[in-house]
Amino acid sequence: MQPSNRQFQFWKATWLPIIVGTGIIAATLTLWQSLKVQEETQIHRQVDFATVSISREIRSQTDNRIQALVRMSRRWAAQGGLSKPNWTIDAESLLHDYPGYQAIEWIDANFHIRWIVPIEGNEAAQDLNIATKPKRKEALDVAR
Repeated sequence: MQPSNRQFQFWKATWLPIIVGTGIIAATLTLWQSLKVQEETQIHRQVDFATVSISREIRSQTDNRIQALVRMSRRWAAQGGLSKPNWTIDAESLLHDYPGYQAIEWIDANFHIRWIVPIEGNEAAQDLNIATKPKRKEALDVAR
């Protein structure tokens, strides 16, 4: 039996929009999911890039600060020590050039803090023995 034209028209009017609508919804959901995955991938890439950039900047800043302190210690070694005024000039220059330092201290061979720049606000640290705890003394000995 062949479907009548009326049945075909009914089917066309009822089911065809449902099928087309379902297909459009499925395609929309698929595209939406694909865009969501692409967006998450892009976010991960941006976060990874930012992490690498920040890590490099921190490393660069740290390396610069370490190099400046090493230059100061080499001057000390080359001259067999520095006078307190000359050491203070170097320390003040480092504090000026590298913001973020709270203080720069000169510690003697017995691990007592002898000179501090700036002294204001750091008076309590003057003559302090920083090797009073065994683990800290061990770390200082290794660093020496």
